[in-house]
Amino acid sequence: MSHVPVFMAPRATPLPPALTENLVTGALSGVAVDAVLYPIDSIKTNAQAKKAFSFSDIKKLYSGILPTLVGTVPASAVFYCFYELSKKLLTENRENISKTNLYLISTSVAEVTACAVRLPFEIVKQKMQVSGSSSVMSAIYDVTQREGLMSFLGKSYFVMIVREIPFDCIQYFLWETFKEKAKRDFGKFSKKYPSITSAICGGLAGGIAGFLTTPMDVIKSRQIIYV
Repeated sequence: MSHVPVFMAPRATPLPPALTENLVTGALSGVAVDAVLYPIDSIKTNAQAKKAFSFSDIKKLYSGILPTLVGTVPASAVFYCFYELSKKLLTENRENISKTNLYLISTSVAEVTACAVRLPFEIVKQKMQVSGSSSVMSAIYDVTQREGLMSFLGKSYFVMIVREIPFDCIQYFLWETFKEKAKRDFGKFSKKYPSITSAICGGLAGGIAGFLTTPMDVIKSRQIIYV
């Protein structure tokens, strides 16, 4: 009787704790931010589309929130994962890399990957924000029925990363810079209240980045809405 060898399937390698933490933290923070700021985002999108927004439209402020939250989870997780992973790899392989280059390269890599995940959800979201529709399937159908769909997606992705990469590079560079400055100048407060310090630094960084990249954000929105 011949012996039949039994091959054991290799065990799945668990994700490193730090990587898992970045995935979860990124996803949760992305959902929280989008949920809280979504009404403001809706008003902004309508303004960029040159569509007047009145008090009667208040009930439509959350049009498109579902695809946004669904897309935010994987996109934010991918972003934070690749951001931290890129920083780790660059630090290990380029010991003399400057902090500026470290932040800018890591952010760019993270954004290119995250935008690929976020784009379909962003298109559906902005279509719903402008139309005021509450039907996700209707918005998806309208997008998929357009002529030259792949060309539209390609152009939208390009415009999206042209806007998002500068925004995130500025935001994360300033965020890291402000946090380091806070540690130096407000050491006791920063050590005692790290979350508050990080939030203040992040708010300042995001506001400055948003202001500087508004022109590209308008172009991105109009590409998605009108083309």
